[in-house]
Amino acid sequence: MVKKEDRDQDKIAVYYSSSDNCTILRNVSYALKFGFNVVYILSSKSKTEKDLLRKQFVKDLGEQLEGKKLIILNEEIYTAADAFKVMDHESVLSTDFIYFEGDILTNTDLNVLMEKHKSVLRKDKDAILTIATISCVPGHPNRTSENEQFLIVDATKKLCGYNQGYQQKYKVNSAVDIDHVKLRFDMINSGVYVCSPKIPPSFVENFDFHSIEDLIKHALMKDEVITNNVYIEEVEGKLTTNPRNHFEDFDTIFEVPKTIRVENFTSESESETDSEYLEDYGDNKDEKAFYKEVFDSLERGYEEKVQSKNLILEISASRYAYNIDTDRLGHHVIKAILVLHSKIAESKDPRGQKEELVKMIKYFSEVLGRYIVEEKMVTQKNCLEAIEEFFSTRVESLGYLKHTLHMLYDVDVLTSEAIIEWHSNLENEKVSKSVSALVTWLQQETESEEEEE
Repeated sequence: MVKKEDRDQDKIAVYYSSSDNCTILRNVSYALKFGFNVVYILSSKSKTEKDLLRKQFVKDLGEQLEGKKLIILNEEIYTAADAFKVMDHESVLSTDFIYFEGDILTNTDLNVLMEKHKSVLRKDKDAILTIATISCVPGHPNRTSENEQFLIVDATKKLCGYNQGYQQKYKVNSAVDIDHVKLRFDMINSGVYVCSPKIPPSFVENFDFHSIEDLIKHALMKDEVITNNVYIEEVEGKLTTNPRNHFEDFDTIFEVPKTIRVENFTSESESETDSEYLEDYGDNKDEKAFYKEVFDSLERGYEEKVQSKNLILEISASRYAYNIDTDRLGHHVIKAILVLHSKIAESKDPRGQKEELVKMIKYFSEVLGRYIVEEKMVTQKNCLEAIEEFFSTRVESLGYLKHTLHMLYDVDVLTSEAIIEWHSNLENEKVSKSVSALVTWLQQETESEEEEE
């Protein structure tokens, strides 16, 4: 059994969410980067799903987990109340802890937040909760009718009034001295809290508590002796409340700080295939490492049928870890797909190889479309350069070049204009000849469309 004094030295994070594994992984990695050495994960996922999540943590976080405790509780959790009751039953929270809730991603500095909470505790022993809020003006995409908030805070940032959700009229408790408080409409709850160890027992003692909001409202009641105070702390950082649907927000969130990097600890020894395609990047260690992470993500995604949205999240996170130019992302992704195809289809006959190529490009079309766009011709040029590099050094695969370009055209990743312009500047005669028939056809199609107009 762990001694209480040992637990008091732990930096604990509790994460309650039934989000996709990628979102959970990023948030846990972020907590580990800030020195939290004990992380609990609670969700409504099944035991089988949790077993898969454990394996993914070991695979993707690797050495980050050394000396750390990552505990995925088997109980199925459906509300915040369930989460806190389980934690109280486990009797593992004897010190203040960080609590993440819901389907969120944020780059809030967790250590600063903890220090602010400790500073409050030194002045107010009855403080049980600090809510991390983020500046978010009305009309921002992250504001919804559900998370609209109206907060009343005093000079010490103690919460004196709290209304959650959109309302035409907001009630202000008559006990609040309006002259000595601030009314705040310009912030939202980040879903990150610093909690006192008093909070889990509160959910056991009050059966009508189903969420953190219920606890907050109870603490603000003025018709009884109040011994629990709630504070807010406006933190620096960015937030998205639905990372699976807001990839632009995800990109912005993980642009800073650099500590968000999720290392992919793989074996130092590389296979022959690894060595072959990594040579294309020369001495550029960042691009080489980024490309390898992209390849690993796409290989696992294709094998396990991971949703494209989750793959895009992984690639976007790796992009900022290695500071890769946005316009170059399509270059890395298409090259990884071509290498993956050659690896998977090498044992198949020509017909089987072509069928696998068609299947693969269709599967990754959404990922490709994210990074190769018609509006930015440079992304198409970089994609075509990667294709040229791949087939120029792999003559045995040259027969599939025209099929590759045709498929990318069919799924609206490459335009006919981009392919025709690229072909006109080709210096490699073998590459040029292998796609000449396709280019001629594209030119005829373009001319026909112009005549019709």
